Amino acid sequence: MSAPDDTSMKRCIKDLENYNVKHLARSCEKTYDEELLQNAGIRVTELMFPDGMLPEQEIIDKWLNIVDKFFEENADPTAASTE
Repeated sequence: MSAPDDTSMKRCIKDLENYNVKHLARSCEKTYDEELLQNAGIRVTELMFPDGMLPEQEIIDKWLNIVDKFFEENADPTAASTE
């Protein structure tokens, strides 16, 4: 898949909204206007690392923090605890 541009990102946003995406982690070069996503209520964080390479531990830690924060902010209070 090629990197999205402004035109294709407009189409992608519809799919992202269908899946209730709230945060997008970008690991490639910026090829689209981030404002398109922000206007749709989707936050963008750059977590760049070289194509074909494994991300450095710092990038992995940032990603895991994003995931943890998402689940903390969107916890279902009616869900049963696993503790």
